[in-house]
Amino acid sequence: LTDFGSASNSLFNKFYKKYIKSIFDPTKRIFRFEAFLPPSFLIKYKLNDQLKVQDVVYRINSITTSLLTGKSKLELINLNADEIIEW
Repeated sequence: LTDFGSASNSLFNKFYKKYIKSIFDPTKRIFRFEAFLPPSFLIKYKLNDQLKVQDVVYRINSITTSLLTGKSKLELINLNADEIIEW
C-alpha cells in the first residue's frame, strides 16, 4: 500500500493501513486451541487483546465457550515481532 501525497494524512493511513497489511501478510496463520479459561478472562477480554501461548504471541480472532462444559475454542492469529505490544 502506498501513500498518495496529501492522502498520507487520511483515516485509512492513520487507522487501517497497518491492520490491512497485517491481514495479507503471507506469514500469518490461524491457530486453533481448546482451553478452560477463567470466568474473569471471559468477562473482560477484547478481540484486540494479545495472548501468549508457549512463547508465541497471538491476537484473538474468535472465542467460543460452552457454558455446559466451560471449555473454550480459541481461534488465534500469530503476530510478527513489530506488532507485539509489550506490557
